[in-house]
Amino acid sequence: TNKMLFGKNENLPLPLASITKIMTGICALDTLGRDYILNIKKSDLVNEQKSKLLVGEEWSVRDLLSFTLIESSNDGATALGREVSQITPILSCMNQKAVELNLFETKFFNETGLDIASSSGAYGSAENAAVLLQTAMQKYGDIFEKTQYESYNIASESGTIHKAVNTNRVSNNIVGIISSKTGLTDIAGGNLVFAINAGLNHTVIIAILGSTEEGRFTDALELSGAVINTLGSK
Repeated sequence: TNKMLFGKNENLPLPLASITKIMTGICALDTLGRDYILNIKKSDLVNEQKSKLLVGEEWSVRDLLSFTLIESSNDGATALGREVSQITPILSCMNQKAVELNLFETKFFNETGLDIASSSGAYGSAENAAVLLQTAMQKYGDIFEKTQYESYNIASESGTIHKAVNTNRVSNNIVGIISSKTGLTDIAGGNLVFAINAGLNHTVIIAILGSTEEGRFTDALELSGAVINTLGSK
């Protein structure tokens, strides 16, 4: 219904951290298409010690984005952004789409959401983050809904199976969860935006910004429980 059920400082711009990757994904899908095949390059591996991606490995945009969203892979987001930028600059795409969606508190400075020195890689409000996830689900629900799972096995086009482990550690404990995206950096603190089915296909989106690494999950369980208790029987 696009009706706000509860808000606290919902229009205050705050660091988005990896919630940024939702817009990276929208731009990749809109620009390249879900079946476009790309190769992982050495320059994509911004954190090689932790990366599960392999240099030279081929991925479809669809599967690489699923992996990136679940695992919150900075390397995956970097690869997608690089490939988009061969057609149109990734940041131009992301910020233009923010304008088109009337996300007036949102600004992107990189495709990962990682901090840049003493600044965040992206800023936005809780209200904007909720609209962003809503848009992603409406356009590409089959991809973004994979983020409801605790883990998910995804095969690259090269045949390697990667186990993506969800950074939302309470995904299995949130009743009716449909999709989610975490965010965590030193500047942002702990973020989480997620959607639940409150009953009878009534989708509710909850956005939490500026919490702590563990506090965002406590907040998520409390808020989602309140939604179910309030709307579940309606």
